[in-house]
Amino acid sequence: KKIGLQAAKKWLGYYYARGLDGEISLDLTIQWVNAQIGYGVFTDREIPAGVYLGEYGGVVRRRQWWTRWENLYCFEYGIGEGQRSSFVIDAKAVGNQTRFINHSEHPNAETLSVDYKGRIRVVLRTTRRVLAGEQLCYHYGDEYWRKRSAPVSLSV
Repeated sequence: KKIGLQAAKKWLGYYYARGLDGEISLDLTIQWVNAQIGYGVFTDREIPAGVYLGEYGGVVRRRQWWTRWENLYCFEYGIGEGQRSSFVIDAKAVGNQTRFINHSEHPNAETLSVDYKGRIRVVLRTTRRVLAGEQLCYHYGDEYWRKRSAPVSLSV
């Protein structure tokens, strides 16, 4: 039997509740990568597949269409599959370690929209086993790169 998208989001919210409540702490380090990429997030010990890495934190605000590609730390605040939102999570000035997780064409993490306590949250989790010292990366999506004049891609 197929599970509906909203039910799946609620289940994922329940599944990652400990992380969303701040009860999970990983050994992660933010390190300088280079001048083109900036900072990145690295794990200090091995992390299995499917592990919660953190919530994409920041200020939820209305999207400013005229400046949308000047701030590299905005993440679309998803409201449902296939539905565009007029809100973003802006981590430029306020955020956490997830704002430093870089792009890769061969990611070891992914983003998920989950419903937790009646609110949609964007979380990141590993998609495969991540070795100690490895940089965490996810695929930012094709639209992200179409809007950038000089895309930066990390090959992991």
